[in-house]
Amino acid sequence: MKIACFFSGQGAQYTGMGEELYHHFPKFKEIIHQANHWLPETYESLVFQPTDKLNDTAYTQPLIYTMSVAAYALLQEAGIKADIVAGLSLGEYAALTASGTLPFEQGLPLVMARGKIMSQGIPQGVGKMVAVLNTPKEVIQEVCDLASSEGVVVPANFNTEKQVVIGGDTSGVTQAVQLLKDRGYKKVLPLKVSGPFHTPLLEPASHLFAKSLDQVTFQPLQLPIVSNVTGDITTDEKQLPHLLTQQMYQAVQWEKTMETCFKTGVTHVIEVGPGKVLSQFVRQTNREIKVLQVENLASFEKTIEELQASQLKETHYVGK
Repeated sequence: MKIACFFSGQGAQYTGMGEELYHHFPKFKEIIHQANHWLPETYESLVFQPTDKLNDTAYTQPLIYTMSVAAYALLQEAGIKADIVAGLSLGEYAALTASGTLPFEQGLPLVMARGKIMSQGIPQGVGKMVAVLNTPKEVIQEVCDLASSEGVVVPANFNTEKQVVIGGDTSGVTQAVQLLKDRGYKKVLPLKVSGPFHTPLLEPASHLFAKSLDQVTFQPLQLPIVSNVTGDITTDEKQLPHLLTQQMYQAVQWEKTMETCFKTGVTHVIEVGPGKVLSQFVRQTNREIKVLQVENLASFEKTIEELQASQLKETHYVGK
């Protein structure tokens, strides 16, 4: 049995995320209370009751990061250890904490700085992101190139073979969507995000964020982590500041990230944090991988039960 832990990205947040785990597990509550020392308002007030701030990037990012780190801590407490980790966009920071290179007390202030810089980097309404389904990548690249005369538009997330997110200026993205529809590719879904993340429009913001990264001391990696930017395993923590700066304005290579993990012999993927989007991506990419989640009490208990059963089968087989 070989385990990969994948950590949720922005957009997975919802009111009440982690609330059951908070009330059932002292370890989870301990990390939430630790986070409250840095958060502008308590996690409980921002997540356990409806508030528009939950969808404000400056708040969303540290809240998802905190919930994901606390959920992973429950796995560790149960004796479950990942063999390799990765996270989609924002989720890469929780993966870095799980890998041992980014302590929570440094990670949370860093993610807070990231969220604030990204929310201020592009004025509200200037950019747009759209998921394009069931369309060849070369067609998507072609229409982005053609539509760039109207404004910046590029592939921003290569999520799976059948889903690519494009982003950029509203005018450029709108033109690209029209060109796709003219070619018969009509499955496009606008995303509810506050800016065109992972596009060149965020490059100026990345320079500001680089200053925050300079304040962080990354520790030696205890687990291999797969980079969003390259889709390859990163083993040298000295590469991280450069990669994380690039991650803000370059495309996320999530499909390649998953494939890199699978090539190491991964048998189980645990999606850690809110939502099930990454689980869907895994199932669309490799149906042989067992997919589990740690999102709430039921999913955590099921994950522990499944892993214990798999470990027992493995031990029994070896015993023969």
